[in-house]
Formats: sequence, structure tokens, C-alpha cells
Amino acid sequence: MGIVVVVLGIVFLAFGALPPFASFYGTGLIRQRLAAPAATLSVAAVPTWRLLGADADLIHVKTGPTTFNGWLVEDLLIDGGPVRVGHPCQLSAGVVMRNTVLEPAIRAGVEAYTATLAETVGVPGAAVADLEIALGPTTVVSGRLEAFGGLVAVPFRLAGTPDALSPREIGLRKAVVTLNGTEQSIGDVPLMTLPITPGVGVTLTRMAMSPTELRVWAMLNVADPGRFLAPAPVGSGGSLPATP
Repeated sequence: MGIVVVVLGIVFLAFGALPPFASFYGTGLIRQRLAAPAATLSVAAVPTWRLLGADADLIHVKTGPTTFNGWLVEDLLIDGGPVRVGHPCQLSAGVVMRNTVLEPAIRAGVEAYTATLAETVGVPGAAVADLEIALGPTTVVSGRLEAFGGLVAVPFRLAGTPDALSPREIGLRKAVVTLNGTEQSIGDVPLMTLPITPGVGVTLTRMAMSPTELRVWAMLNVADPGRFLAPAPVGSGGSLPATP
């Protein structure tokens, strides 16, 4: 009987050590895959032995500063479960990004939109001059539409609330454009579309922008979470795995 107790005690201790070991092992792989030295991964399962089959009830990932599919992010948080390697799962995610990282993409979106705006006010082929963008809870874009070498110049101001307009689209909600001092409500204005991530379906749920950073919340439909843990190709610089 004493031997049985000892054996059961050893098994209990071994299974009790699984979550820390699995979290430590997964953390190393996540850090290498995303090139994020501060990243951490923690896993939990009941009963604990399920972790031996790469099966977890809950996971929590926190990356800290990293480059995610070409975007510099301050932090990426992923939570949810159940998660099993080789099977699809749904997770929740939160991303924090500096506005300075987003501004070039938003600027490109604004310049594309002003082409439509120029057509609306009868200045086809107009260029944007003195464009200024103030990102925040209310984002304001101002400048001039110029044509014919500056002979035609129409001041404009575009303001709205940054929001998720569709599962992958970010823009200004309830936007108002001011042309030559006349205001007009124009509804939602799309500014940028999130890139497609192979093997991961992203559905934006909400977002909030301050004068310095953007916070985005989303649902992730992951085809196979094990691909996050596959060793990154040499020189990949940190990214999600590519589609085979």
C-alpha cells in the first residue's frame, strides 16, 4: 500500500508540473515565432494530463512590443479556449498600437478618399495640399483640394469617430465634411483595411483611439493554433506562419 501511495504521489507531482512546463515551452516558441523577447504563454487544462496531448481549456498570450505581420505593436493579448493543436479554435484578442505607426496607412486612405471628395465638389483630378491629421477620439483631417496648378483651391475638413466599420475595415463613423465653410454629414468613411492573415480569420469587434494610441479588440478564428508554435523560418523577423 505504501508503494502505491508513493507511485500516486509521483504521478500527482508529475502532472502538477505539466502546466508550468507547457507554459515555459510554449513561451519559448512564441518568443521565437513573433520575435518578441518579452512574450509569455500560459496554459491550463482539467484534468492536467490533457496537456500531454496538446489540449488546453484556456490559453493566455501577452507579447509586449513586437512586429506583427509588418505592423509594430506595443502589445498583443490573446485569450480563450478550448485549444487543441490540429483543430480550429476561437480566441479573443486585443492589440495596442501607436498612432505614429498607423498614420501613414490612414494618410493613404484619406488621400484616396479625397479623390472621391474632389469629384463631388466638381474639382476632378485635384491633389491634396497641406494635409494634416489629428488622431484621437474624434479624428480630424484638414487640407486643401487643389487643381490646375493651384488656380482652384478648396479648403476641406473631415471629422469623425474612429471605429470598426466592418470585420476588417477601420474608418470614421458619422463623418462630417466641411467644404468652404459648409458642413455636410456623409456617414461612414473607410480609411484602411486590415491585411489578410493566412489561417486566421479576424473579426473586429470594437476599438478606441486616444491622441497617442489605438486599442482594438477582435475575435480570431484560428485554423490550427499549433502553427503559432511551429519554429519560425530563419530570417522571418517574427510573423504568423505562412499558408503551406
